[in-house]
Amino acid sequence: PISLRGNRLLVGAPREEVDRASNPSHYKGAAYLFTSGAGGYSRSRIFHQAVASSNTAAGYGQSVLLGDDFFAISAPNERDTPGASSGPGFGVVYIYGYDYSDGNDFRQLLTGSSSGVGFGQHIAFDEANRLLLIHNDTSSPNTHQVEVYSSSSADGWKIKQSIYGNDSHTSSDFGYAIDACENYLIVGARHDEPGGDSLRGAAFIYYYNGTSYSIQHVISGSSAGELFGRSVSISKTGSLIYAAIGSQEDNGSGEDGAVSIYKSSSSGGWQFQTKLTSSSDDNAGYDDDYATSLHLDGTNLVVGSYGEETYGRGYIYEASSSQAADTVIKKVSNPPFR
Repeated sequence: PISLRGNRLLVGAPREEVDRASNPSHYKGAAYLFTSGAGGYSRSRIFHQAVASSNTAAGYGQSVLLGDDFFAISAPNERDTPGASSGPGFGVVYIYGYDYSDGNDFRQLLTGSSSGVGFGQHIAFDEANRLLLIHNDTSSPNTHQVEVYSSSSADGWKIKQSIYGNDSHTSSDFGYAIDACENYLIVGARHDEPGGDSLRGAAFIYYYNGTSYSIQHVISGSSAGELFGRSVSISKTGSLIYAAIGSQEDNGSGEDGAVSIYKSSSSGGWQFQTKLTSSSDDNAGYDDDYATSLHLDGTNLVVGSYGEETYGRGYIYEASSSQAADTVIKKVSNPPFR
């Protein structure tokens, strides 16, 4: 996971820092904060000092986020008391100020509410409304949710709203992917079962009215096993809002994946725009895993395809015209980078 903001870059490494002494199969995790300057990027390495006797792989760095005056690093397998050798594994999100000194010098600690739920698997930030959004699971019933936190400089981050998927399938993986932009929130539920189709998937789009988020639109996958919503991103440019939704759609020679682009405006609802797929297929039955990750920024889109042609590939797309109502996002003329 990575987060880029201004002259800073935050990179998570949840499978770093192996506890070789007691649990060599467990990863404590780490993160790297890079800051650019006249001499290029300088690096700070951040890791939380979990005790060696802990039997839990904390996964520190599973999700990372750079905010305006803070940054956040999640450890979804961490115990409610970080570094403890026993106790419930709620999951933790560490909130740091940019004046931090090390991984234990956090400003605030946010924890999940149910044991074993993996709080913080995914996090997002609605900067316009200063809202922090964190994926959370509740162990009973097996329901996934997105927790919304608001903040003031005096009180820190406090829970404001809990958002549950408006679906009947309790194992939908609601919140597996989340993103926010201004007043819009998109939540992926890759295991949702609209129409009873197993693992069909869906994406939920919410609008913030100044007080809370309310559901605006639901977009579902087209067939069973599609995992529609396994990656999501949302962005606004001018009066248009774009949503990019990744899936594991079968393209004929293997489940290579796809990105579906939708757009909306203040005068109309959400409309399907186009579908993007990998430009190559190895024809050997291997999954390219196209669109397991993606990021939309205005009318520019980056899509990861980590299983493509063995070494992985990234795609950069741009819109054909910046503000036109008939804007179509397409691949840039240069070849994709690796």
